Amino acid sequence: MKPVLKKLLYKALQLCIAVSLTTTVALADSTPYSITINCTYNGSAISGVTFHIYQVLEKTGASYVLTPDFSGSGANVRASADNQINWVDVANTLAVYARANSSWISSTSAVTDSSGNCTFALSEEGSYLILGDSLTAN
Repeated sequence: MKPVLKKLLYKALQLCIAVSLTTTVALADSTPYSITINCTYNGSAISGVTFHIYQVLEKTGASYVLTPDFSGSGANVRASADNQINWVDVANTLAVYARANSSWISSTSAVTDSSGNCTFALSEEGSYLILGDSLTAN
Protein backbone atom coordinates (compact mmCIF):
# COMPACT_ATOMS: atom_id res chain seq x y z
CA MET A 1 0.00 0.00 0.00
CA LYS A 2 1.31 3.46 -0.87
CA PRO A 3 2.52 5.49 2.16
CA VAL A 4 0.11 8.38 1.46
CA LEU A 5 -2.86 6.03 1.19
CA LYS A 6 -1.79 4.29 4.41
CA LYS A 7 -1.71 7.65 6.23
CA LEU A 8 -5.15 8.64 4.89
CA LEU A 9 -6.60 5.25 5.82
CA TYR A 10 -5.12 5.49 9.31
CA LYS A 11 -6.51 9.00 9.87
CA ALA A 12 -9.95 7.98 8.58
CA LEU A 13 -10.00 4.95 10.89
CA GLN A 14 -8.97 7.07 13.86
CA LEU A 15 -11.83 9.48 13.13
CA CYS A 16 -14.36 6.69 12.54
CA ILE A 17 -13.46 4.74 15.65
CA ALA A 18 -13.07 7.78 17.93
CA VAL A 19 -16.74 8.67 17.42
CA SER A 20 -18.92 7.47 20.27
CA LEU A 21 -22.25 6.06 19.23
CA THR A 22 -25.31 6.01 21.42
CA THR A 23 -28.64 4.46 20.60
CA THR A 24 -31.84 3.92 22.56
CA VAL A 25 -33.73 0.69 22.10
CA ALA A 26 -37.36 0.27 23.12
CA LEU A 27 -38.14 -3.44 23.22
CA ALA A 28 -41.71 -4.54 22.72
CA ASP A 29 -42.98 -7.94 23.85
CA SER A 30 -39.42 -9.19 24.49
CA THR A 31 -38.70 -8.96 20.77
CA PRO A 32 -34.94 -9.33 20.24
CA TYR A 33 -33.21 -6.43 18.55
CA SER A 34 -29.72 -6.08 17.19
CA ILE A 35 -27.31 -3.40 16.08
CA THR A 36 -25.03 -4.12 13.13
CA ILE A 37 -21.92 -2.04 12.49
CA ASN A 38 -20.47 -1.90 8.99
CA CYS A 39 -16.86 -0.71 8.96
CA THR A 40 -15.64 0.36 5.53
CA TYR A 41 -13.19 2.81 4.03
CA ASN A 42 -13.50 4.00 0.45
CA GLY A 43 -15.89 1.15 -0.28
CA SER A 44 -13.58 -1.54 1.11
CA ALA A 45 -14.52 -3.62 4.14
CA ILE A 46 -12.25 -3.38 7.17
CA SER A 47 -12.02 -6.61 9.11
CA GLY A 48 -10.56 -7.17 12.55
CA VAL A 49 -11.88 -4.00 14.23
CA THR A 50 -13.09 -4.63 17.79
CA PHE A 51 -16.17 -2.80 19.05
CA HIS A 52 -17.58 -2.82 22.58
CA ILE A 53 -21.19 -2.14 23.57
CA TYR A 54 -22.25 -0.91 27.00
CA GLN A 55 -25.76 -0.45 28.33
CA VAL A 56 -25.55 3.03 29.87
CA LEU A 57 -29.21 3.84 30.59
CA GLU A 58 -31.96 1.51 31.76
CA LYS A 59 -35.69 2.08 31.87
CA THR A 60 -37.13 2.72 35.32
CA GLY A 61 -40.85 3.39 35.15
CA ALA A 62 -41.42 6.00 32.46
CA SER A 63 -37.86 7.38 32.52
CA TYR A 64 -34.30 6.28 31.86
CA VAL A 65 -31.55 6.33 34.49
CA LEU A 66 -27.84 5.54 34.39
CA THR A 67 -27.06 1.87 34.95
CA PRO A 68 -25.14 0.99 38.14
CA ASP A 69 -21.93 0.62 36.08
CA PHE A 70 -22.23 4.23 34.86
CA SER A 71 -23.77 5.89 37.92
CA GLY A 72 -20.39 7.35 38.90
CA SER A 73 -19.65 8.75 35.43
CA GLY A 74 -20.93 12.26 36.10
CA ALA A 75 -22.95 12.20 32.85
CA ASN A 76 -25.90 14.60 33.00
CA VAL A 77 -28.91 12.80 31.55
CA ARG A 78 -31.48 15.16 33.03
CA ALA A 79 -33.14 17.69 30.76
CA SER A 80 -32.18 21.32 31.26
CA ALA A 81 -34.66 24.19 31.71
CA ASP A 82 -35.31 24.20 27.95
CA ASN A 83 -36.08 20.44 28.12
CA GLN A 84 -32.93 19.53 26.18
CA ILE A 85 -30.18 17.01 26.85
CA ASN A 86 -26.80 17.51 25.18
CA TRP A 87 -26.36 13.93 23.98
CA VAL A 88 -22.95 14.63 22.43
CA ASP A 89 -21.60 15.70 25.83
CA VAL A 90 -23.31 12.73 27.50
CA ALA A 91 -21.78 10.28 24.97
CA ASN A 92 -18.31 11.81 25.34
CA THR A 93 -18.49 11.71 29.15
CA LEU A 94 -19.68 8.09 29.10
CA ALA A 95 -16.98 7.10 26.57
CA VAL A 96 -14.18 8.56 28.71
CA TYR A 97 -15.61 6.85 31.79
CA ALA A 98 -16.01 3.49 30.00
CA ARG A 99 -12.43 3.52 28.70
CA ALA A 100 -11.03 4.51 32.12
CA ASN A 101 -13.02 1.78 33.89
CA SER A 102 -13.10 -0.95 31.24
CA SER A 103 -11.56 -3.51 33.59
CA TRP A 104 -14.76 -3.78 35.63
CA ILE A 105 -17.61 -2.27 33.57
CA SER A 106 -19.83 -4.86 31.91
CA SER A 107 -19.66 -4.89 28.11
CA THR A 108 -19.95 -7.17 25.13
CA SER A 109 -17.35 -7.16 22.35
CA ALA A 110 -17.51 -8.10 18.69
CA VAL A 111 -14.93 -8.06 15.88
CA THR A 112 -15.72 -7.07 12.30
CA ASP A 113 -15.68 -9.97 9.85
CA SER A 114 -14.28 -10.07 6.31
CA SER A 115 -17.28 -8.01 5.15
CA GLY A 116 -16.55 -5.35 7.80
CA ASN A 117 -19.63 -6.27 9.83
CA CYS A 118 -20.23 -7.11 13.48
CA THR A 119 -23.57 -7.45 15.24
CA PHE A 120 -24.70 -7.00 18.82
CA ALA A 121 -27.90 -8.65 20.11
CA LEU A 122 -29.84 -6.49 22.57
CA SER A 123 -32.15 -8.01 25.13
CA GLU A 124 -32.88 -5.09 27.45
CA GLU A 125 -34.61 -1.79 26.81
CA GLY A 126 -32.22 1.12 27.31
CA SER A 127 -29.56 3.32 25.78
CA TYR A 128 -26.31 1.84 24.60
CA LEU A 129 -22.82 3.22 23.98
CA ILE A 130 -20.64 1.65 21.31
CA LEU A 131 -16.89 2.23 21.29
CA GLY A 132 -14.30 0.95 18.85
CA ASP A 133 -10.70 0.07 19.57
CA SER A 134 -7.92 1.90 17.76
CA LEU A 135 -6.66 0.27 14.60
CA THR A 136 -3.34 0.78 12.86
CA ALA A 137 -3.21 0.30 9.10
CA ASN A 138 -0.20 -1.61 7.77
